[in-house]
Amino acid sequence: GTILTDLEKSSIQDQIAVALARWEPRVAVQSIDVEADAADPQAAVATITYRLVATQSLERVSLKVALAG
Repeated sequence: GTILTDLEKSSIQDQIAVALARWEPRVAVQSIDVEADAADPQAAVATITYRLVATQSLERVSLKVALAG
């Protein structure tokens, strides 16, 4: 499997946070966790926990992130 360095994880987290802040004003990000994708050595899995601004509902979504390589 792929091993992601702390710097790689931090870079992915930062890029996601910036994109969400810029393009998705309906959510307030609580956390972004990034781990290697055990099934795909060219990908990571980002789990984003966020609160919907309108309802304050806490939600979570996981998505696959392709790694440059």
